[in-house]
Amino acid sequence: MLTNSKKDILIFLLFIILIFFFAHFKGVFTTNWWINFDMDVIIASNSISILNNNRQSYFDHPGLTPIVFFSFFLRIVEFLNFLNFEIINYYDPINFLKNISDLIHQIKIFNILCISILMFTFFKIFEIFFKNKIYSILLTSALFINYNFLALNFFPVRTEVLSLLFLNLIFIFSINYNINKTLMLLLGVFFALSLFSKIQIILICIIYSLIFMEEDIFFNLKEKVKIYFKYFFLINIIISMTIYFFSYQLLDSFVFFLIFSIFNFYFISINTHRNSYLSNIYFFYGGFLFIIIIIFFNYDIKNIEVAFNPIKNSLRWSQEQYALNNLFKLESFNQFDVIDMLKNYKNFIIIIFLNLILLIRNNQSLRKKFNNLLILFLILIVWIVFSQRSGLLRYGIYILPCFYILIAKLILNNWSQFNLRTLLTLLVLNVFINFSFLTKHYEFKDNYLNIKRINELCNISSIPKKFNNLNYFFSMQKTEIKIICTNIRNKF
Repeated sequence: MLTNSKKDILIFLLFIILIFFFAHFKGVFTTNWWINFDMDVIIASNSISILNNNRQSYFDHPGLTPIVFFSFFLRIVEFLNFLNFEIINYYDPINFLKNISDLIHQIKIFNILCISILMFTFFKIFEIFFKNKIYSILLTSALFINYNFLALNFFPVRTEVLSLLFLNLIFIFSINYNINKTLMLLLGVFFALSLFSKIQIILICIIYSLIFMEEDIFFNLKEKVKIYFKYFFLINIIISMTIYFFSYQLLDSFVFFLIFSIFNFYFISINTHRNSYLSNIYFFYGGFLFIIIIIFFNYDIKNIEVAFNPIKNSLRWSQEQYALNNLFKLESFNQFDVIDMLKNYKNFIIIIFLNLILLIRNNQSLRKKFNNLLILFLILIVWIVFSQRSGLLRYGIYILPCFYILIAKLILNNWSQFNLRTLLTLLVLNVFINFSFLTKHYEFKDNYLNIKRINELCNISSIPKKFNNLNYFFSMQKTEIKIICTNIRNKF
């Protein structure tokens, strides 16, 4: 009989094969480089820029983690002779368009590989609850085929995938291994890598911590609070005051105080039944600081400035059309269409309804029911907060996993044969309502709108303005403006 580790390796390889096959079927690898003129070009170009010039031009999320990891990936691909150009000669005056086409192809491969690893981490998370690989595969499959989970991250390369992957690793490692100094150092590194991929992940950290707490947040609360104030309160105050000293953002400083406090309660909770020293938890801060130091000395300090101001830098992307006060305007009710709502939010409605059903029929104590209801309520609150950026459908990659992990927790707390039927029903429903996502190729209009957009940037008369606009996407030197613009004009 195969050992668990061998079974895990086989399942991991199966995920990679099936997801790459699905991506090939969807046409992810065959599109022209300019079709998605956004994060694909930005992350890839910044990776090249870091390798060649040790600089970057993109700091919005701040997005450093995928940029750095893709630069590692490029070095490996170059070493294996799978790259059709030399990284140092990327801005070749003659072959630039061929080079960027190959570069975007490589980042698509990198993105699908990251998604494969991400799905395997969800399999391991569900296995924590189920202790059953078949059930874990069923729920992982149901999550994967959910259109609102990966559709916006499957073809376009985005920063959410790595941020969620490293967050998953925090909880997989902390639950499956003893809390020692080395592990806590590693978990701190994972948290920093997750944060420096996309700052919005900080809100999901809170939900995850509450879901994965042993027992519930109210269990032995008085003792947890006593331990917290004895060991961790002061250091969290010092960290938040330090962040405030550099940023002068009170709310952002409080957010870091809150997130470290939540992690403290989580580690205290899972440490209750283990013979580990609470002082080991301090090494979590050490791992986080270790990444900060590496970034400070090796990369642009703007990455740290963005990461330490998550609320400030998130709010600047808020759009007026999605503001909460719009929900209470009379015209919003007049324009409300039930059919459109059911069509657009069907995946969310099903999983929320299923969570409520499991909450109602759960045989737990009233305290535990209230704890799970509180978690469900917090997921909804965070979903609404995220919606201020691009509406309620934009951040499904963060919100849907929270609902699915809560499902796994509720099933664990009320284990019965009914739960196998629940998982099968969810999988069949997801196949049915996401059938077009599973069976249709991505439809790309092979137009030249993005090429026209680049040409417009190239035609800006002011050299500094032209450079600033092009540099946002291509992360280049000023001397390379001519290479980009000349190649675009000659080809198109």
